[in-house]
Amino acid sequence: CVLGPFREIFAIVLAFVMIGIAIGAALARAGVTFRWFALAAVGGIVFTVAETRSFVAWYAEYRGIWAQGDLGRLLALKFGIVGSLSLVAFSAFGGLIPSLQREFSDKPHSGGYLLFLSALANAAGFLLMFFGLHPYFDYGVILMILATGMATAVIVFQRRMLDALVAVVLA
Repeated sequence: CVLGPFREIFAIVLAFVMIGIAIGAALARAGVTFRWFALAAVGGIVFTVAETRSFVAWYAEYRGIWAQGDLGRLLALKFGIVGSLSLVAFSAFGGLIPSLQREFSDKPHSGGYLLFLSALANAAGFLLMFFGLHPYFDYGVILMILATGMATAVIVFQRRMLDALVAVVLA
């Protein structure tokens, strides 16, 4: 890994995943819609893919100057880079389930079911990333896989919303 040992960077990324989930849930509670979260997730992934090379080049150039052997400053630099590259996407992912639950709140048991599925998907995604994707693919390829999945979800959701709107108008 470019920024340091795999486990150290994985721990920083995991910290930002948790922070992003909390931010996303708070934004969903404030009224941000599922559509905005889905678009922000795709946009955040695209930004990460597009800008990772720039951030890594900047890190390689300034790491020695900025940190000067100080572990705290080096960790702060790594947290800053990982957070800048990932927090929008992680926050968007964190808000998807709560916003979806709010938008379909007329179904009383859907909330628990969505959260259960989300927890299973998070666990499966973590295991897939750690054991399946990370050992075989660069982060750019992994992000493109995630972006493709999110774009597909946005298209499917938009189609379902359009079908529901047409049904209401024709009724």
